[in-house]
Amino acid sequence: LSATEDGRPRSLTGVSGVVTSTIVPGGAGEVSLDDPTELERRLAWADTEIAAGTRIVVVEQSGSRVKVIPA
Repeated sequence: LSATEDGRPRSLTGVSGVVTSTIVPGGAGEVSLDDPTELERRLAWADTEIAAGTRIVVVEQSGSRVKVIPA
């Protein structure tokens, strides 16, 4: 699921979404991204606490995890 049709991984940087499980600094939470190829929630981390329901933007990706900031 992480590869595009041409076999290259797709960058999620800049994709927006919403926090589904509160993200705490030093820990993780979950986000649902607004992208038609994203069928599952992703683990996410952030430098500050971001409450569930907050709109976010992906700023970094590490494997299947994403770093987010409030939108």
